Amino acid sequence: MQFHVVYETGSVDYFGSNVDRWDFTCYQPNWLRKAPGTQVISWQLNDLPLTQKWIEIYRSKLQAIINTRKSKNPFQYTTVYDLYSHVTEERVLESYRVMNRRIDFVNNCDFTRNTISESLKLNENNLDTVEIDKLNRLHEDFETIMKDLTDRREAGELHIPPDTWQSLWLALQSINLIVHYNEKIPGDIKTYLEGVEPFYFTALKWEEPPGTTVHLQPEDYADFTLVETPGTLWLDFSTVGKDLFHCFCTNDVELVQSKMVSPQWELKPWVSYLWTNRDRESAARFKQEYENWLQRNNAAEYIDLSDPKYTPGRHPLGECISHSFQSPQDFIDAIVKNTPKIRSYFLTDDNGNGII
Repeated sequence: MQFHVVYETGSVDYFGSNVDRWDFTCYQPNWLRKAPGTQVISWQLNDLPLTQKWIEIYRSKLQAIINTRKSKNPFQYTTVYDLYSHVTEERVLESYRVMNRRIDFVNNCDFTRNTISESLKLNENNLDTVEIDKLNRLHEDFETIMKDLTDRREAGELHIPPDTWQSLWLALQSINLIVHYNEKIPGDIKTYLEGVEPFYFTALKWEEPPGTTVHLQPEDYADFTLVETPGTLWLDFSTVGKDLFHCFCTNDVELVQSKMVSPQWELKPWVSYLWTNRDRESAARFKQEYENWLQRNNAAEYIDLSDPKYTPGRHPLGECISHSFQSPQDFIDAIVKNTPKIRSYFLTDDNGNGII
């Protein structure tokens, strides 16, 4: 099996989710891979057990959407992709302004029962030290508000117009994205900017039919890894919240002590990729730092560290076969500079034939 992403010209949003609605009549892999003005990246999927399970989930969920839409015109479904680019001074300051506007929007919405403290607004002129404590608490508020809204909506208790729901959902997603964008700055902003290396992370998501949740089983974590190669396609985290390794990366001890860690628990047909490299030796050092952090902060008092769901890393789905990018900059130069917008993504067999 192979996975393909089609890029085209256009604009993208780096501080909010990019949402599109696609016509199913355009779901023609052979045509999409040769469409004028586009570039295509392809991955060969591996034979790992969780990858094979992911393929079946992808096929069954997409087929379920098709089955529910056959009588509708136009015959469409929704896709979402999130992008994280490397930090620049201009983008950092812009992210503060966008964050504060999103906080105002959420707080002024009639449908939210929880609000975000004004004290968590970011200093819009700050180029000194990243406000990591604020970012950690903002992420907690994002989780709390999103869960409350989603639970009430699924229970039929939240009667909200579709357009309002989408605007609110996008505002909350924007808060989440901006938190993650800024939290990777390890302290002093100006010092970090002097030596910052190019970075480009992509997460691809799409609409799922209701009532089709699939839980990860203990054996599904067997191939989670911290080793990264530039061409790896990853199973996306697809979980609201921070897993334990993310808490380590952001030194969020409070989240661990409050038992609010969110390990990856659901198998969704979503993917991510970022073109970075971490060999086995570097991964081993990183894991040792993680384990030292767990011990130093007595994490075992709050979490069962023997549970497989706390295995650090992500699951690899496959390797890139269309390009030989060795770094994010290679990807940016070849793809993003001229065709940053994602037009489509889809699964095929090894001969390029659609699987639906």
